[in-house]
Amino acid sequence: MYNDVRVLFTIVGIVLYVLAAHQYIYFVVPKYGYMGMLLEFNLLKSVVALLIYLSSFLLLFLKNSNFIRAFSSLLIILFLLPELLIFQFMDDNLHFILATIFMLVLINWTELLIPIPKAKRLMKKQVSLLLFILLVLFLIPFLLAYKTNFSSSLFQFGSELYAIRAEVSEDGNILTGYLLSPFVQYLLPMAAVYGLIERKWFLTILSVLVSIVIYSMIPQKSLFFGIFAVIFFYFFKNPLKKVVVFTTLIITVLIIGMYLVAAKDSLMVESLLLRRYLVVPAQLNIEYYNYFKEPLYYSYSFLKSFYTYPYDVMPPFLIGREVYHSNVTHANNGFMSDAYINLGLYGLYGFTFIVSLTLKYFDRLNIDARFFGIFFLLLNFFRSSALPTTFLTHGLWFFILTGFFILRRDEISNFLVTKKQ
Repeated sequence: MYNDVRVLFTIVGIVLYVLAAHQYIYFVVPKYGYMGMLLEFNLLKSVVALLIYLSSFLLLFLKNSNFIRAFSSLLIILFLLPELLIFQFMDDNLHFILATIFMLVLINWTELLIPIPKAKRLMKKQVSLLLFILLVLFLIPFLLAYKTNFSSSLFQFGSELYAIRAEVSEDGNILTGYLLSPFVQYLLPMAAVYGLIERKWFLTILSVLVSIVIYSMIPQKSLFFGIFAVIFFYFFKNPLKKVVVFTTLIITVLIIGMYLVAAKDSLMVESLLLRRYLVVPAQLNIEYYNYFKEPLYYSYSFLKSFYTYPYDVMPPFLIGREVYHSNVTHANNGFMSDAYINLGLYGLYGFTFIVSLTLKYFDRLNIDARFFGIFFLLLNFFRSSALPTTFLTHGLWFFILTGFFILRRDEISNFLVTKKQ
């Protein structure tokens, strides 16, 4: 069965690549060329890009764990594919492609094992109680700092959402700022899935309801949809099959978006999926690389006492102003380009190494595949945030701890797949 799933993912992955390349030429560039989306076709680069992409699928046929295969497949479609599109049609920079390949090779290197200390695992009753207690404790600071707003406009996800968000932007405090992502992106999805696995329905229902309450306080769409994305990945025992279904869903929505453009001149669906979700993070890597010629050494952040920041605004707003010609656009970048602009190539490959070790750590924990959606959220943090931000503000530290004490299964090994599944 596993061989069939790997072949199936290869097929849908190639379909997505061809479809994305075609629509980059005939949709992204004509509609959004003014936002820096260029078309500089080069046959040699196109052949090189295709060969790199096809070769990446060979990693899935190595003897490795289910988790590594599934996460590698996500890296292929969400990191490598967009980077190859930019390389093929826009810029000949190979550094981010090579860094992604470096990460794929490292996490698939079976001899690279992270030592895990021995510790007793919590019993199921203890886990349920602990998750409930943590949920209540995390919720209290938000109830004290924010007001709820259950206006129907919140759930229409329209322009009114931003006005409501602006009204609550001054609420909150440093505690809620650091608890928000660990709470909403890790603890609540973790509790929801654990409730489904152990049939503790109150835990699942409570987690979803609390997610809605937090969204009513802080109307950010990622806070609302995160728990549902994790529940989506709950289904299917084989984690690679989850990614196949996810990739097929992307293809389906992309085709629907193409139809809407052709039939009704409605750009939103295809623009959000292809341009904003897939292409823009890879484009921003190149924009950051080309704009910042000298390392910043986090002079705008935690090392500002030691280094002088040479610009008048923070890097995301600077790129928003210079690339997108907007003084309000916050062009946040992923961990790779952030590492490069601060520490150069040493930072790019060094931080990629750290991320790879983190993934190998989670691989050793043998976490149930039904929690795989949390890793999907984590990957999206890697695509859109600096690594220090992902670790501290976005709560990776919390996931590392709860992964070991709560989600870890009894056997810790390298989980090599020795037979078809």
